[in-house]
Amino acid sequence: KKGLMENINLELHKILLEFLASNLITCIKKIDYLFNDIKEIISNHENLTSMQILDLTCILNILMSLKSLIKFLLYGNREDIQKSLKKIYTASKLADECGRSDLRYIVNKLKLSISTLKELSIWNIQTFFNIKENRKKEYLQKYIKSKIKDKFYFLYPSQYEALREGILGEKIKSVLISMPTGAGKTFLAELIILSRIIHLWDKRELALYMVPSKALAREKFEDFRRAFQDLKSPEIRVCQITGETILDAKNTIEKPVEGLSGVKRLIEDEIIPKIFKYGFDKIIRTKTLWYELKTPRKKIEYGLNPNEFERTMK
Repeated sequence: KKGLMENINLELHKILLEFLASNLITCIKKIDYLFNDIKEIISNHENLTSMQILDLTCILNILMSLKSLIKFLLYGNREDIQKSLKKIYTASKLADECGRSDLRYIVNKLKLSISTLKELSIWNIQTFFNIKENRKKEYLQKYIKSKIKDKFYFLYPSQYEALREGILGEKIKSVLISMPTGAGKTFLAELIILSRIIHLWDKRELALYMVPSKALAREKFEDFRRAFQDLKSPEIRVCQITGETILDAKNTIEKPVEGLSGVKRLIEDEIIPKIFKYGFDKIIRTKTLWYELKTPRKKIEYGLNPNEFERTMK
């Protein structure tokens, strides 16, 4: 009996490690295997003590809660969050009854994960787009599914706070976002481009994403191409332009662009110092990935306009 419980505990911890590694599909498969094994053990072992049955029932509820949470992260159905919460609260009561500190620890961590991840799930970006038309909602959902296919399940807290500050607002013409390397500025740029395309829909626009090196240009080109490749009607075409090569530019840019007059979205990855003399509608600044965003409410003295931007970039 002791060896049996040790094996079950080991498998439970393996499942939790898969979840922490964001291997969600693998995690669901392992949950189903362990869940069925435990049910068979309970039904076929007459000599189990009442305390062991309590332990196993607690683990069953943990597994069901985790599976519902994963289903929400994969498919975006908020009913799965409610199921997850219901099961984890049942598991919490059982963990208290059986007195196992390790199960109480797992339950408390899952409670925290559910409350946090339901906010940071990539499915929640829908709330910031303010879309009413079904075709546009489906278009955005297709983008979300492509990110999930690429194992992009969560926003960083700094990304979430930037969205809450309103960077996708139609009236926002210029925004400065300061985050550390690897904090997810490129993803926010994707959303700004996507938001503009969805709101204008039938109108064609050109967005220019600028980076300081050819290596970074290649990396971002692949990122954007992978992010937008599943989107059709309207299609988002991506090309790379450097001092040496233009990849598919003729097919992407149908009209010659004079200066920056045809560019509706200019995104500078490593911002040049001269731009700081001009103002922004919003300034969002983070010291680290996890710290609270501090957004000055007062605008800088001078407003930014396309002509000033064009002169600066020249």
